[in-house]
Amino acid sequence: MIWVRVLVLGYGLVGSVIVDDLVSSSLTSVVGVGDYNSEVIKGLHGEKVEGFRVDVRDRDELVRLMKKYDLVVGALPGSLGFRVEEAAVDAGVDMVDISYMPEDPFQLDSRAKDAGVTIVPDCGVAPGLSNLLVGYGYSKFDDVRSVKIFVGGLPRRPVPPLDYIITWSSEDLIEEYTRPVRIVKDGVLSYVEPLTGIELVRFEGLGEFEAFYTDGLRTLVKTFGDKVVEMWEKTLRYPGHVEKILLLKKLGMLNNDPLDVSGFKIEPRKFLIRLLDKNLRMKEPDMLLLRVVLNGVKDGSSLSKIFEVIDTYDKNKGLTALSRTTGYTATSVALLLGMGIINEKGILPPEIIGLNEKYTKYILKHLSERNIHIKEIDTIEKSLS
Repeated sequence: MIWVRVLVLGYGLVGSVIVDDLVSSSLTSVVGVGDYNSEVIKGLHGEKVEGFRVDVRDRDELVRLMKKYDLVVGALPGSLGFRVEEAAVDAGVDMVDISYMPEDPFQLDSRAKDAGVTIVPDCGVAPGLSNLLVGYGYSKFDDVRSVKIFVGGLPRRPVPPLDYIITWSSEDLIEEYTRPVRIVKDGVLSYVEPLTGIELVRFEGLGEFEAFYTDGLRTLVKTFGDKVVEMWEKTLRYPGHVEKILLLKKLGMLNNDPLDVSGFKIEPRKFLIRLLDKNLRMKEPDMLLLRVVLNGVKDGSSLSKIFEVIDTYDKNKGLTALSRTTGYTATSVALLLGMGIINEKGILPPEIIGLNEKYTKYILKHLSERNIHIKEIDTIEKSLS
């Protein structure tokens, strides 16, 4: 039996799911929970769990804390992700991270290898599970021509005024709507504006959703970008959502530049984030929609492979679909690391993990046991001979 001491940083909607899943595992001995807000970790003390306040901006404190554990799982906003991954390398501790950080994690690759550390970045649902499925699907082709990802965490029905609810970091949500988008077009890395490329996508039994470009390929740009002709991610929302976000953008509400308001300097984006958290935080049960489509060639025939996930709010446990699919993906990879099954060092993106069938089967089994099922559809279109 393997007993692993795991540190989870961040105890929000997703972090709490990660903690509970790790505590329930027979493979862990202690699960430490660190969060800046001491209120959210009150009562987190028991036979297997220990909670404490931590400021991840204090690098020395963070490194000292990490050294007490065998493994770290990061569930913090993207603005903190890189510094935490860097601290894990300095501490010599493996890490699984779900943050939507703007930095390139491959900057840490050589340092992580030198330290004998494995860092798995972008290990949530998308990026994360989406990347894993791209890697797994890619391994089943002789040649892949295109990769298309559609994903969205949504309320089960539209919730005014944005037909949306907040089930994750509002800060990272705004990043998704503003960060320049990397796609692969005609075999070349290209940049497009977020909230563009709108198309309607249908999910059986749920209706149509609008899909638009977001910067969700992440590490896929570097790992698979030179292997396909076309690759992109689009986020799913109810029709009309983009128009509303573009109105906020035109009004300047997504800007970081401070405005003088009655003698006070206020950043519009920070103000909007506070409003979103106050007014749209989980007012309706949610659902998670994910579709990964690969097209290419197998055994001389044109092949289309589709992976699809539809997950819904767990009313019995009170868990959002987004937190379930994000958290359980992260814990499955963390347990693989903790057991020593994954032993590659350096920056190890989910899509590279997906290329290994043994790793992928374990992760999909972990998800299936938690009632998250991946539907796989193959369509052989015609012989190319």
